[in-house]
Amino acid sequence: MNEYDSIHRIGKWVTYICEDGDKKHRGYFEHDDYGEGGGIWFYDWELVDYDGVYELPEEVEQAIKHLGFTLGEE
Repeated sequence: MNEYDSIHRIGKWVTYICEDGDKKHRGYFEHDDYGEGGGIWFYDWELVDYDGVYELPEEVEQAIKHLGFTLGEE
């Protein structure tokens, strides 16, 4: 249940997501060179929270969508 089974790379950003209970997913994102990143939390395939950065990098937003999740504002 805690293994990251959804992984997507765009440029130097890698996004990891796994299941975390009923309708819940969690993950993190990380930059290859700088180590910058943070946590991401989803409920019912929709982003509900993130930390580590003021604004999610565009590459991470694209990866989240590619993995079948929404950003919560659409």
